[in-house]
Amino acid sequence: MSLPYAVSVSFVEGNAFLEQFSEEKLKDARVQKLSEMVESQTIDGLPRDVSCRMEVTLKDGSHYITQVDYPKGSMQNPMTPDERRAKFTKLSSGILDEDKQRRVEKSIFDLEKIEDVSEILELVVGRVNSRDEASS
Repeated sequence: MSLPYAVSVSFVEGNAFLEQFSEEKLKDARVQKLSEMVESQTIDGLPRDVSCRMEVTLKDGSHYITQVDYPKGSMQNPMTPDERRAKFTKLSSGILDEDKQRRVEKSIFDLEKIEDVSEILELVVGRVNSRDEASS
């Protein structure tokens, strides 16, 4: 995993999901040029081990700084239900058909009602042997 590449492709594409890590994107001249410009360093004194500070300086001298101390999805910065659904759909597209996506999503959002996690596994990978069947 290349941090300069991930940052650069995020700037160009607006995301850094699996499809941004393709051969086509690796060859994108804009991503390559930006990757060469990215510098990363450790900054002492940030409030948390997962804190991330980004500074961008443009050709005209404009300087932008942003810092994230609580990443999206952390307890202090939770995702909304709509954000969780959108991320699940994005990550499961091409892996699960729409019907399975809908059924898995419903199961996950009603997780406290599920008695056995194998119910979700069966939706995703097919039949799952229970412990009883496996021991016979």
